[in-house]
Amino acid sequence: MLTTHNPYGWEYQSIGLVSGQTVTGTGFISELFSDVTDFFGMKSGSFAGKLKKSEEFVLNQLRAKAVLLGANAIIATDIDYNEAGGAKGMLMICAAGTAVKLKNIEILEDKQDIINEITAIANELYSINNLLLEKDSTFIDKYNEHIKIFKS
Repeated sequence: MLTTHNPYGWEYQSIGLVSGQTVTGTGFISELFSDVTDFFGMKSGSFAGKLKKSEEFVLNQLRAKAVLLGANAIIATDIDYNEAGGAKGMLMICAAGTAVKLKNIEILEDKQDIINEITAIANELYSINNLLLEKDSTFIDKYNEHIKIFKS
């Protein structure tokens, strides 16, 4: 996942837009401590922690959506932060990027194994989800068939 729009040396096919979003409540205690830290000009560890967790959440949403589209990378990633709700007690984080399929995946060197592993896991989860949607009596047999396909 990169913020650049055209990474040097990458040969890729654009797959589509991926996005993620979350809205997190700040909570009364966080608001109270933020007033104190703001008064003294200090850093709010509580807010920083919530922002970090929310950012990780939306970036993981992008990764999952990209893999399900058949992509193995995301470029032009952008993250936006804002307040949500009338009382401004909510933090909203949105991220978007372009999912791409690298033609020269070897350019990623050591990350290639990680990408392959994540893709295999995502494919397995996708298969499980499809099987659950079918809800028929041969679920176990179909699940085992899918597992064999993705492990080979």
